[in-house]
Amino acid sequence: MASEIHKARPDLNAACHAHSVYGKAFSCFGRPLEMIYQDALRFYNDLAVYPRYGGTVISTEEGARIAKTLGNCRSIILQNHGMITCGATVDEAAFLFIALDRCCHAQMLANAASGPGWEKILIGKEEAEFTHKKSGNSGKMWLAFQPYFDQVAKTEPDVFE
Repeated sequence: MASEIHKARPDLNAACHAHSVYGKAFSCFGRPLEMIYQDALRFYNDLAVYPRYGGTVISTEEGARIAKTLGNCRSIILQNHGMITCGATVDEAAFLFIALDRCCHAQMLANAASGPGWEKILIGKEEAEFTHKKSGNSGKMWLAFQPYFDQVAKTEPDVFE
């Protein structure tokens, strides 16, 4: 998958892929996040959904289809599988992965709580575009990852040896 994404998107130098608990649980719905809270706006018009599960991805053809579906986005939910986030730096891709996993969790909590009298209210297009522009750029993603990096460096310094 990663090699096909790199071929299609030379601007992306890093990709994170895993089957996180919340990512794979949310992926079974085969749909994007709803723009219902500020953190989700990092993914406004920047999150694709790959709508088919073709089994374990071992072919370049499947990787190419995933890369094509990713398009100009940095993140993609793979239906019934998990998710991939990409960035110009490892830090950006890693922070987007952490953020997307948390957003999947929050989305499922909101979905579980909704019902009569508890309808979700979507954030408007103008507000979503403004917030994404201010908080969703590569530099902000890199910066947002630094506390995670510092924590690992402090608590597990041997990982850098």
